[in-house]
Amino acid sequence: MHLICRPFFLICFSIFVIHQIIEKLFQFHILYLDNYLDSFLCFPIILTLYLVERRILFKKPNYVFTLFELIVVSIALSTFFEELLPHISNRFTKDYYDYIALGLGSIFFWFFGNKHNEINASQ
Repeated sequence: MHLICRPFFLICFSIFVIHQIIEKLFQFHILYLDNYLDSFLCFPIILTLYLVERRILFKKPNYVFTLFELIVVSIALSTFFEELLPHISNRFTKDYYDYIALGLGSIFFWFFGNKHNEINASQ
């Protein structure tokens, strides 16, 4: 559970929530943020939660994703978000630039979120 208390996750999640409040509640729109910020923050948030689940399920507090796992999950979810969801609901639109934002979010997670648990790593 330490992962969701780390600044990386808290900052990403806070920015996401604040943006949603500003966009939906106050109806204040900034074109590029509205279009791509959520896509960029999507994987840092989802992958952190998935990493917490993996650590609990496998009982390995220092579990981290391999590059291969990260790429496979990122491609699978990107395909789901950009190819399948627009066919299921009119609320979703296919945008190729979202692939770039999602990919950059995965890279951001790889470098800053996919970390060992420092407390247990020293033991």
